[in-house]
Amino acid sequence: MYQGFLSKLGPLQDVLKKENVRPEEVCYIGDDITDLPLLKQVGFAATVPGAVDEVKQHVHYITKRVGGDGAFREIIDFILQSQGKLEALSRQAQAGGWNSGPKPKLQIITSQEGID
Repeated sequence: MYQGFLSKLGPLQDVLKKENVRPEEVCYIGDDITDLPLLKQVGFAATVPGAVDEVKQHVHYITKRVGGDGAFREIIDFILQSQGKLEALSRQAQAGGWNSGPKPKLQIITSQEGID
């Protein structure tokens, strides 16, 4: 989790490096003008209905649901459906789920700490 960054490009570069992915492999959800640089760089940009108009002009997908009321779930389902994975995951969940292993430790990076 990255907190307190006015420019979100630094945290994006940090995630790309740590996870060894390219920008076109990333989904980003934003609703304000400070999100525009990331929305323009990632492979799949999404927002919610209450986003500022300028953001809505630069995204691939605008959710039907509002933030805090299922918008994130809607985006995840959209991605999984587009990848042809949603039905199989639904069947697996209904059949008893899966072992996810230990949960990773949450790391919080603030703008005061900087990024390596």
